[in-house]
Amino acid sequence: MAVATPSVTEICLAAQAASRSLATTSSAAKDAALLRVADALEARARAGDAPDLDPTLASGTPHADAWRGLETLCIYVEARRGLLFERFLELWRELEREGFGPRLRYAIGERPEAPTPLSPSDNGDRASVAIASPTGSDG
Repeated sequence: MAVATPSVTEICLAAQAASRSLATTSSAAKDAALLRVADALEARARAGDAPDLDPTLASGTPHADAWRGLETLCIYVEARRGLLFERFLELWRELEREGFGPRLRYAIGERPEAPTPLSPSDNGDRASVAIASPTGSDG
């Protein structure tokens, strides 16, 4: 699968649009966004080496009193997403060290060939024939 990479022009246009949007955003909204990011990072730090993030960690962040309900959930989801992605990257690096890629390519190469498709004459071109029920009753 090919991945399309944006051109330098597209990146510059997106950066200009983001800059204009940020310029029109109130300072209160900017401050709130920074506090949410800080709380998400704090929740991730509190998770330590845990395999997943406990929801109570998001409600115990330094600015938790400023958030209620959905804002706290957003902080939890953002922190959990970051933590799980970090764990995924660790797992992926470990798999790369163990030679997972070459082993996977070899295993794919060893798969049997796909069965051949049916010929056009066996794809329902002929009229179907009714088959009698083995019990003798057709109802």
